Amino acid sequence: MTGRRDLSAKQKIAEATEMLTTSVADVATDWIYYLSATSYIGGSNIHRYEWPLFGCAVASSFMLAVLFISVLLNFCGRLSNKNFKRVLALEVLIGDIPQLVITALIELEISGGGISQLALITIGTSAYNVFLDAIQYFRLDGDEQPFLKKWPTERSNETANDIEEDVDEFV
Repeated sequence: MTGRRDLSAKQKIAEATEMLTTSVADVATDWIYYLSATSYIGGSNIHRYEWPLFGCAVASSFMLAVLFISVLLNFCGRLSNKNFKRVLALEVLIGDIPQLVITALIELEISGGGISQLALITIGTSAYNVFLDAIQYFRLDGDEQPFLKKWPTERSNETANDIEEDVDEFV
């Protein structure tokens, strides 16, 4: 992600975009599943899971906002990689794992072991988000300095004009 030294800035932006896109998809499927579960009419009483499911959807939304701000702060040099790793871990612990558990409990209650298509999509996006966050967690450098504070020292052989030209290519 943004703290990795082995990638160009374009690659780091692409990784950040992928991470944010999968998190948005995860939050969207969490809310869709919540709406589906609250409108369920059937033989099973799943209304006891309504508030925990709502809490999971709210927590996922909150963690998406925190992740978005953290990506920006890390890229701008205001958040260290160590703290960014903590945000990734919190997103998994607060946003994804509870959603996986609640979805599985609801599906067990409804079908007694089967799984609906919407639950499969919700579980799939949450699992993919956990997988992607774990990859980003282990890819980040363990040092304290974020990307932009390292960038000029890594490229010390180039002039300031060369660096400005590279930055202008992104914008």
